[in-house]
Amino acid sequence: MKPANRKNIRPTGEGTVAPLFTRNFTLLLAGQICSLAGNGILRVVLSLYLLEKTGSAGLYGGVLALGTALAVFLSPLGGVLADRLDRRKLMVGLDTASGLCALAAALGFSFGGGVWLAAGLSVALAVPAALETPVTQACIPGMHTGENLVRANAATAQVSALASLGAPVLGGVLYAAWGMDAALWLIALCFFATAGFECFLRLVPGAKAGEGPLQALAQAVRFVRAEQPRAGQLLVLGALANFFAVGLSAVGFPYLLRTVLGVSAQVYGLCEGLLGAAALAGSIAAGVLAGRGANRMQWALAGMGLAFLPAFALEWLPGSGAQCVGLVAMFCAGQALASLFSVFALSALGACTPPAMTGRVMALTAAAVQAAQPAGQLLYGVALDTVPGFWVVSATGAALAVLAVCFGPTLRRF
Repeated sequence: MKPANRKNIRPTGEGTVAPLFTRNFTLLLAGQICSLAGNGILRVVLSLYLLEKTGSAGLYGGVLALGTALAVFLSPLGGVLADRLDRRKLMVGLDTASGLCALAAALGFSFGGGVWLAAGLSVALAVPAALETPVTQACIPGMHTGENLVRANAATAQVSALASLGAPVLGGVLYAAWGMDAALWLIALCFFATAGFECFLRLVPGAKAGEGPLQALAQAVRFVRAEQPRAGQLLVLGALANFFAVGLSAVGFPYLLRTVLGVSAQVYGLCEGLLGAAALAGSIAAGVLAGRGANRMQWALAGMGLAFLPAFALEWLPGSGAQCVGLVAMFCAGQALASLFSVFALSALGACTPPAMTGRVMALTAAAVQAAQPAGQLLYGVALDTVPGFWVVSATGAALAVLAVCFGPTLRRF
């Protein structure tokens, strides 16, 4: 008897045999498109409404901070639920709850609404969003492996980038033309459509609960610390990189453009759009580079550092126009490489984590990354008030390059 042809029994996701857009993944991606559109529209209309009605950046910032805090504390619980319950039913239930919240708020705004209703809606929708994020991330490693896992995460990142470009525009048009209640009707429809797509998913059921939530989380912590320490190191690296990169982009980018260089609101909006396009380009590049050569995470992280490192030289360019062009080019390069790094890191974590623990590991990652954001934003706020802005950007580049060198052995082992 002739030996079996190994090319014909290649595991799903390796090589180029397995299709990327399977029935399950297509349904999941369609649901993500609707969900991200709803959340993108919601962020815009809530910011417009709260700032218009109160004129208080403090109130709006407080609402955002509360949503971030809920995400940090509730994401681990979402990971436990993802590993212990039926993921399909869990996602359908959470998106249905989000749709009902938006629907109730739309009815409330039809009869007058108010600032507290808008703030309450933001907090209420942050709860199912925080619980569902690790559930959705845990589904993808169960659908694809190998190169297709990278391509699947890249496709998800592309959908997110497209939503960040289109949803804010649609939200602004809706709010200006028909008001808050009309936007909320569309948001509710987006969440209900997401739940509808998720009803047809076929997912592996979660394991039966053998311990309480705290014990389940402790098991995941032991896994990333002792059983799979490189996963824990990658989790720490993701939090540190997010601390620097998100702090710089969230605080430094608008501060340098608007306050230091004095660009107009229209130019600033265009620059933000370019950053969104750069993120999309990075996620597309991740899909193209999947399976080609060695692991790309270290090079992506080092590239981010090198992109920001020459920023101090912008002080010597003639005129604010040239400085603006140079700064935006650096941030676009950094954004594209950050997207590339994120896709490969998420895929590496999913590949080295057993299916029964994927939800909890993804939840720990999300909590660590989100917890690093407020601290980074606070640090950059203080730094930019005391140190010339372009030098802060260069210092960030140096810090990211150092991280790439220090974590290089870990990244090369994936």
